[in-house]
Amino acid sequence: MRTATKVAVTMVCALIIGTGLSGAVLADSAPVAEAKAELDEAKLLRGELWKRLGRDEKLAYLWGVFTVVEVERQLMAAEPSLTVENFSAKAAEAEQGKTLEELMEIIDGFYQENPDKEDLSVIRVVWDVTIVPNITTGIAGEPLDAE
Repeated sequence: MRTATKVAVTMVCALIIGTGLSGAVLADSAPVAEAKAELDEAKLLRGELWKRLGRDEKLAYLWGVFTVVEVERQLMAAEPSLTVENFSAKAAEAEQGKTLEELMEIIDGFYQENPDKEDLSVIRVVWDVTIVPNITTGIAGEPLDAE
C-alpha cells in the first residue's frame, strides 16, 4: 500500500473511533452478528442524550459521522482495493442529497414519535430510517431484514 494511502487509512480509523462509527456495523446478518453483539454494549450516542443536545452539538456529531463516510467514499474511489460494503459505503449509496439539518430533523422526529426507543443509537436510527429504505443489500452484501 502506498504511504499516502496508509496515512489516509490511519486518518479514517481515527475519525471512525472519534465519531463512534467503529461500532456502526448494524445489519442483521451472519457475517456481522458477532460485531453486532459487541455493539449492544458499546457506548454509542443514544436518543436519551440526543434529545438533550443543542442544535450545534447535534450538527457537529452528524458532521463528524458523515465526514468519515465521505473520506471513506473518496478512498474507495481512489484505491479500489479498499472497496468494501460497510456502513460508509451503504450511507454513500443511499445518499439522497439531504442536508445535515434535514437529517437532524429526521432523527429528532424519530425520537419524538418513538419515545419508547430512546435506547436506540443515533447511528441505528440513521441506518434504519435514512439508509435502509434507499439500498438493496445490507452490510457485506447481505440481504436486508424484511421487518
